[in-house]
Amino acid sequence: MSDFSLCRSQIRNSMKETIPPPKLFSDQNQSQISQFFNFFLNNFSLMSIRVCISHTHMRAKTVIHAEYEIIQHILDEIEIHSIEQRMVTHKHTKKRFERGAKNVSDLITNLAKRRLHRLPKDHEDYQEK
Repeated sequence: MSDFSLCRSQIRNSMKETIPPPKLFSDQNQSQISQFFNFFLNNFSLMSIRVCISHTHMRAKTVIHAEYEIIQHILDEIEIHSIEQRMVTHKHTKKRFERGAKNVSDLITNLAKRRLHRLPKDHEDYQEK
């Protein structure tokens, strides 16, 4: 498990504290919005919620933008727990596995960072070089 793993109850509690249901809609639609958030709180990780809410309506404006979103999806969604269970048999293999997982994570994160300055300027992750 990565350092960023949170159980669903922690995600649910932190989201309720940090993001109140939006008041962008009429009271009639407010219950639908609340149901929408509750569905995601119960079924997806915090990172999935960020990606889903932030980028739902953003089209792939460039190839770099598409690459960045694919890389983020890989980082946010791919679980390595099953391969960890198969490969880790004692403390030495656990240490090797954790080092390998960190190396791969760093490589993929570096791929994403190298694209930040080439994202569309209206993208929330855009950074100037």
